[in-house]
Amino acid sequence: MKKIIFILFVLINIFVYSDNIDDVVIMTEEYPPYNFIENGKIVGIGTDLMVEMLKKMDTKLSRKDIKLYPWIRGYVLTQDNKNRVLFSMTRTAEREKLFKWVGPIMKGSKNSLIAIKNKQLRINSIEDLKKYRIATIKEDETELLLKKKGLEKSIIPTVDILVNLKNLELGRVDMIAYGLDEIKWVMKKNGYDVNNYESVFNLNERW
Repeated sequence: MKKIIFILFVLINIFVYSDNIDDVVIMTEEYPPYNFIENGKIVGIGTDLMVEMLKKMDTKLSRKDIKLYPWIRGYVLTQDNKNRVLFSMTRTAEREKLFKWVGPIMKGSKNSLIAIKNKQLRINSIEDLKKYRIATIKEDETELLLKKKGLEKSIIPTVDILVNLKNLELGRVDMIAYGLDEIKWVMKKNGYDVNNYESVFNLNERW
């Protein structure tokens, strides 16, 4: 199935039913092109949609009130507090009952395992992956998919995709689990030559 990106609300119509709309905490992560920092401001496709929603509501909240957190922090806070809004998130079967959802807002790219091209890694099965170190973002969809496939021992989690890219370059990990188009965007933005990398395995399970 296609990966679908949603804006996630902890409680449906949270802005309507909150005691004070202006007390709602809106959170996102660095996940370009949907949400990212540019010139000190949070921008991106998902962020722009959230800002437009805020403009249509009776609230003082605006772009400047959106908090940028590591994914795992926003993910946990959203489950622990009804006054939290988190965007954007891939909808999966495991997450379905944890939250109330608004969306979809767009289709995402394939979740892939990305490696340095000249390493010439050839992966034909899940079993092949067990001998490699795979960098993930903690509690990201790709990490959950790897765990579901029995690869817990191969996972090396962080909270920052740039840390994962650095670890890949330094040989501390063998591949990165991430959205293919999204990681190419990050690479280009941060001076990496995308031609030096390749997708070596597609994590095909989708919601």
